[in-house]
This record gives sequence, C-alpha cells and structure tokens, in this order.
Amino acid sequence: MSTINRSEKLETNTQFSQQNKKIFSVQQDKLGLQLTASNCHPLNIMSSSATPGSDVSSGRINTYSSDASSTNIIKEESTDLEHFSSNNQVSLGRSITTCSQNSSELIKDFNQSYFDNSKNSVKHESSTQSNDDSYIIEQKTKNEYDLNPDISPKFNIHMESKQLWSAVQLLPVHEPPINFTVFLRNSPPPTPPDCPPQKLSREQLLPPTPSVHLENKKNAFSPQLQEFCLKHPIAVVRGLAGALKLDLGLFSTKTLVEANPDHSVEVRTQVNQSPDENWDISQAKRVWACISHRSHTTIAKYAQYQASSFQDSLKDEGDKGSVGSQVMSDSDSKDSVSNSNINLKRKKNKNGSKMLRFGTNVDLSDERKWKPQLSELQKLPAFARVISAANMLSHVGHVILGMNTVQLYMKVPGSRTPGHQENNNFCSININIGPGDCEWFAVPDSYWGGIHNLCEKNNISYLHGSWWPVLEDLYKENIPVYRFIQKPGDLVWVNAG
Repeated sequence: MSTINRSEKLETNTQFSQQNKKIFSVQQDKLGLQLTASNCHPLNIMSSSATPGSDVSSGRINTYSSDASSTNIIKEESTDLEHFSSNNQVSLGRSITTCSQNSSELIKDFNQSYFDNSKNSVKHESSTQSNDDSYIIEQKTKNEYDLNPDISPKFNIHMESKQLWSAVQLLPVHEPPINFTVFLRNSPPPTPPDCPPQKLSREQLLPPTPSVHLENKKNAFSPQLQEFCLKHPIAVVRGLAGALKLDLGLFSTKTLVEANPDHSVEVRTQVNQSPDENWDISQAKRVWACISHRSHTTIAKYAQYQASSFQDSLKDEGDKGSVGSQVMSDSDSKDSVSNSNINLKRKKNKNGSKMLRFGTNVDLSDERKWKPQLSELQKLPAFARVISAANMLSHVGHVILGMNTVQLYMKVPGSRTPGHQENNNFCSININIGPGDCEWFAVPDSYWGGIHNLCEKNNISYLHGSWWPVLEDLYKENIPVYRFIQKPGDLVWVNAG
C-alpha cells in the first residue's frame, strides 16, 4: 500500500514538474523576445599597441646638431626595456551563478525586470560645433535601427573616438556599409596645414638638436631613453654602438662583397657640392631642384667605385683642406629614372663640377642572405628593433621595404638625400656605420605645409620630386631647421611625421 502511494506521489510530482517546465519554457520564450526588443548595448574591448618600425640608414631631408644636456634623463632611473616590450594582455571574465528558485519566482523576477527596463529608454546625445553648422549626434540602440531600416547613424569629422565606435556598432551587419564622407558637404579638398603662427627669432630658427650620450648597455635599455626619443621631432643617441657592443664590421663594404657580391644596388648620380648649397646645372644660381638620376649596379661594382672615390677624396682633402659631407638617403624622389647599369668612373659635368654616385636602398630583407647582419640588429632596444612583439609592422604579414625590413646605404663623400617625409609618416631608426660622418638637416613635422608650398612655388612635386631646400628660403618663411653631425656608431631617431 505504501509502495503504491509513493508511486502515485512520484507520478504526481513528475506531472507537476513537467507542467511547471512547460509554463517556464513559454514564459522564457516570451521573455527572450521582450528582452531582444529592449535596449541592449554590446560590450567591446579594443586593444592596440604599436611602436614604430626601424631601418639601418634611412634618411630625411631634414636635421642641426648640438650636444644638448639631456643625459640626466638617462641617468635618473634605469630599467630593462625588455620588461616593457611584451604585449599587454587583457582578459575579461564573466561568471554566472545559477540559483535554484521556484519556477513561479523566476517568472516573477523576469517579468519585474522587464517592467523596470521598459520604463527607461536609453538615449545618448552629444553635440559638436563646426565652423559652418552645428550637428547633433543622437546615438540610438542597435535594435531601433533593426526595426526601422530608414534610420542610420550619423557621422561627421568632429566626432570623438567613442562616438565614432558607438555609431559604427549600430551599422546593420547584413547590409554593405553606407556610402558617406567625413567631410562637410560643401567643404573644399584637403590642403596642407599652415605653419605655426608664432614668429621665431634667428636663434629659434636654428634650434639645438636633442641629443643624449650612452655610457653602457643599462642606459640603452632604460625606459627613459624611449621616452626621450618619443617627445622630440628628432633625436641623436650618441655612442649607441659602443654601449651595445654592436659589430659594425658586419655592415662594411668588404663584408657585404664577401657575402653577396651580385646583390643589386640602386645608384643616384649627383653633383658633388657643399651640403648647405644646391646649384643649378650651370652653377649660376641656387635652386630647389636637385639632380639625382637613378640607375642600378651590384655591390661588387659599387665597391670598386667607392674605393677609388675615397682615394681621390683623400687627395682632394690634402690639396684643399676640406672634406665633403654625407647625408642619409631614401628612395622617395623619382626623377630621371634609368634602368641601365652604369659605368662607375668619376666624371665631370660639362661645366667642370664633379659628379658622384651614391649607392642607396641596398635591401637586407632576405634572412638567408643577411642572417649575421639581421641578428646583430636584435641587440638594439626593443623600441628600436626591426622585429619586435610590440612593433605593429612586425605583424602585418607582408614585406614593406624600408619599413619592416632593413635597408643599407653605400656612400662616398658628398652623397646626399633629396628632401622627403618618412614613409607613411612612421618613425625611423638610422645608424651610421662609418667611417665618415653624416650631416643632417631636419624640419619639425608641424612645418611640412610650409615646405610643401615652397616646393609648389619652385614647380617641384613635394611627394615625388627631387628637391633640396635653399636654407634662406626656409628662414624667410619662419621655418626652423635642425642641423647636426652624426658620428659613426650614433643613432638618429626620426619621430613620426
């Protein structure tokens, strides 16, 4: 009898439980639809880290030197940069605790929660003011856009990053992106920025170049060195090769010839003249247009020319008591291109001026050919390495010559680089292998619009032309110029811009 009663009770409980489950399931389905229709905001986590890419000898028009008393920054505190080079990891955890409740209580709680939510509508408004019109950016929930496809988020150039991200999140995922522009409807095309308005004195037009001298490896890996470089338009790190015990002999002409004698070298044919001057072909007047014709040869052939050129330069130095200067190079200017190999002999122009050949853009990206050289550069601090976990360009998955690869330049006295901005306005690392010095000229990024206008005035393309500024023209336009000497073993940091 008791067994039958237990059985009936179990059966009754089972039926009751199944009935509750059905009720709970129906209510849950209704609740799911209601919650979907309520205001929901997705949670997004964005993480990015980037440090600029580096190369071994790349150039900028642009640079003045003085040993600024900045060494105190390096000596204050020393910490191994390798502790800072690892990627920051962000983890988000969400724990859900399920409490056992009576089915009716759960339904009651859910209904109460929905009732509370339905009483509150979520709207975020922010306004931005432009020169011509004022805009109200009303951020609606994604559900509102799904229910009403005619509504679309509004964009304009004055939006802050949070506003832009929120608006992008509201775009429907099942449709292609809407066709829009961030510029005002009647705005003109983008133009170079104006130079800063403040009038500079003669001394301010010739600012001292930020520089620091390293005494040991501990200084090179201190976080203060990276901070020092990042806060200046350009900076010179003296004695870096000695502090890190870099074997610069791996990059000598002799080593390069022994490793890969037939490796291609881009050559620029230029007029040998004083670094702060640039004369026209007749040597009659100073001009902006810079003669820099392009051709190609091999490392072995250029090495022969380089050796004979140095011997001639030593003779000239003994006779005249002067030495030509060298300037870092880049391949930005594209004037007078020729793909034929050149006869590497010293020539004179028709007017008697000497011509020289500058070996530029020796590509060291192939790890099979240049493994010792690339391994040696891994001794650099993390922020200055070509390949680094914190370097955004190391994760691109493609070779970008001169940006996430190393380029080397083979020079003779008098070699120069036409003016240019760094590729994509990224930072660059430049190390002088020696044996000679390199003289730099550089202009702060905020003044690039002024140089652009001067190029246009002289009928030269700022981006693609071959130009060498007349210094007095820059000073008249209130444009300051850094000018300094880079010794062998020194590193020059060119900041973004």
